[in-house]
Amino acid sequence: MIPPLTPILDTGPLVALLNRRNEHHAWAVRKADRVEQPFRSCEAVLTEAHFLLSRTTNGSRQLGRLVDEGVVEVSFSYADHSRGVHRLMAA
Repeated sequence: MIPPLTPILDTGPLVALLNRRNEHHAWAVRKADRVEQPFRSCEAVLTEAHFLLSRTTNGSRQLGRLVDEGVVEVSFSYADHSRGVHRLMAA
């Protein structure tokens, strides 16, 4: 089960964090600085983020670097954490 405060990173905040032109970039940076790393994510999020960041200069490269450096971990599996996901969605 996922610990209660484990940050799970979805596509929108991830793209906003890496794209300075995104209207939510400053918000994403502030939030990222306030939560413990590594961020947990899944393959679907990274695939979508790579697609969206491919339109920005070095966006996909920056995303790859975050994964390579362990800032973003692909350790989240819906099947393994469905109860925690459902709990978060109900909150």
